[in-house]
Amino acid sequence: MAAESVSFPRPPSVFRSALVTMGPALVADAVAVASTVAMARRLLTCDRGGRRRPGPEVLAALAPWLYLILARSWVLHWGASGDEVARALPGDELVPEPAWVSTRAIRIGAPVEAVWPWLAQMGQDRGGLYSYTWLENLAGLEFHNADRIHPEWQAVAIGDIVRFAPGQDTLVVAGVEPGRLLLWQILDPRTRQPASATWAFVLEPEGATRTRLIQRFRIGGRPRWLVGLAYMLVMEVPHFVMERAMLRGIRARAEQGWRAGGLRDMEAHSLTRP
Repeated sequence: MAAESVSFPRPPSVFRSALVTMGPALVADAVAVASTVAMARRLLTCDRGGRRRPGPEVLAALAPWLYLILARSWVLHWGASGDEVARALPGDELVPEPAWVSTRAIRIGAPVEAVWPWLAQMGQDRGGLYSYTWLENLAGLEFHNADRIHPEWQAVAIGDIVRFAPGQDTLVVAGVEPGRLLLWQILDPRTRQPASATWAFVLEPEGATRTRLIQRFRIGGRPRWLVGLAYMLVMEVPHFVMERAMLRGIRARAEQGWRAGGLRDMEAHSLTRP
């Protein structure tokens, strides 16, 4: 009798994932470099016809500097207060000398116990990341973001694997305190050992019905200046776009679930009231 065939999820194409994730940033970097070179040549050479009006390459060459001066701090610290950016958070000790750091935060109109279940079930083969599903799936990651809490995905323990793609061990749970902390550490794809990069989610209650969700991503490496520059040029903006959508997705789901639960409690109370 022939053995029954078993199908396993196929990992996404590395080229496809890299193209979707890093392609736009690399194109923007190339345009900025080409525009800077063109502007430098224009300034260093004299045109026989006299002065020429500034072309679009001038704006393209200035764009990176405008980003560094005006927008980069907002991108790295979206939603976070100065105190939240400056203070130590759980997991910082795992990457003591980071090459690149982001700290972002969001206020959620629901108590901690209504927010934590959405964090606990995150992962490609679980509740998703609550970000842009169409963009994640364009990269071949096969995400399906949950719109309800799944009891079977609520158990989280140190050492658990978190996947960002089918059949791919992307992160490992390095710390967990239900209702307070979820800490992931990125795994080296070659050795599957924890690498010098962490992703922390910290919940802090603000009264009885509100929660502050603080997120911090730290990545290390040597030389630090080169790792930080590479991440800034290639991943900084895509990381921000997806993470901002994720934080908003968590907020929307937690607030909607909390409101629905509150209404159910009110209805149940009215039915049992003498």
